[in-house]
Amino acid sequence: MIFAEKKIIALATSDKREQSELVISRHPLNSGDRVVLVEDVCNNFSTTDKMVELAAKAGAKVAAIACFLNRSERTEYQVSGGDILPILAVVHKPFPQYQQDDPEAAADIVAGNVVWKPKNEWPRLKTAMEAARQG
Repeated sequence: MIFAEKKIIALATSDKREQSELVISRHPLNSGDRVVLVEDVCNNFSTTDKMVELAAKAGAKVAAIACFLNRSERTEYQVSGGDILPILAVVHKPFPQYQQDDPEAAADIVAGNVVWKPKNEWPRLKTAMEAARQG
């Protein structure tokens, strides 16, 4: 088993998020290897895209994408070279996704309904969850 890991290239500051890149550093991929990429959650496939790039740079061939939860509508993944790979998921439950400029999301952002840093706003979230339970 080979892991792609996050390598920190710049620490977080008060006004910027941590910057990182995905690397394979513990065990090498070899040219001609066939691999299945495994993620816990498949959502927008941004990490998957990076892992596919890492495999291609090493000369490995991706055979499939596997995940525990596939939150996307997709059941196939198209590699930039044209190959179409199956997405294998234990649970496939699509959830809608919104960009920040989507009118519904933008209205929630303006109304203060979006929590950008949950760790910093846990009391607010806990209050909202309790209110939702009480109906």
